[in-house]
This record gives sequence, structure tokens and C-alpha cells, in this order.
Amino acid sequence: MTCKTVFVVDAGGCGGCLRELRLLAGLDPAGYGMCATPRHATALAATGPVTRKMADALGQAAAALPDGTPVLAVGDCAADGGVFRDSAAVLGGVADVVPGAKAVPGCPPTPEQLRAALTSA
Repeated sequence: MTCKTVFVVDAGGCGGCLRELRLLAGLDPAGYGMCATPRHATALAATGPVTRKMADALGQAAAALPDGTPVLAVGDCAADGGVFRDSAAVLGGVADVVPGAKAVPGCPPTPEQLRAALTSA
């Protein structure tokens, strides 16, 4: 399944992975775009380590997705908390809030890696 519209949640990151997602949408606007609501998304991409303040928002966004919508943990921080995993402000990675989230490694992942992950999701 090729994902066409991506709902993005920045769960507390530095912005690097978010910039790469925006670059992907800019390189291929007809193929990959960002949508304003998880209800219309064909994928959810979460960036950054999940901070305690953003855990509920990420969980609510995931709950609003249509059934079977893939969730991607974009970048090393989103995968497991990255270099911030031992911070008191960080809960962990995306899979700690949304079980089954697929990790897209990199700091940050390239648009090509993101395209591959979205295509295979």
C-alpha cells in the first residue's frame, strides 16, 4: 500500500525528522502530502522522543486513525527515545504509546528512507 496522506505528530523532537518529512512532501507533492486530521490519513508519522506532555496527544491521534492505518516512528529518537531516553521528561519511543509502530531509523532518515517506509507500510 502506498501512503498518500500523512498525519504528522511531533512528539518532542529537534525538528530534523519533521524537516525531512516536509522535504519528502515538497519533492513529491502529488504522491505524499500531509493532512490536517488523522481521520483522513493513510499513515501517521511521529517524530522525536515521546515526551510526557505529548504522550496523550499522540495516543489520541492514533486512536482517531482509520482501522489498519500504519504508524511510523520516524528517526532514532522516535524509535526508542534516542539520546533523550534517560531524560525525566521523556516517556520513551512511539511504540511505548502506540504498540506496533514501525521504526524508520536514522538521525534523521532521508526522504528516500521515508518514501520506502511509507510505500511498504
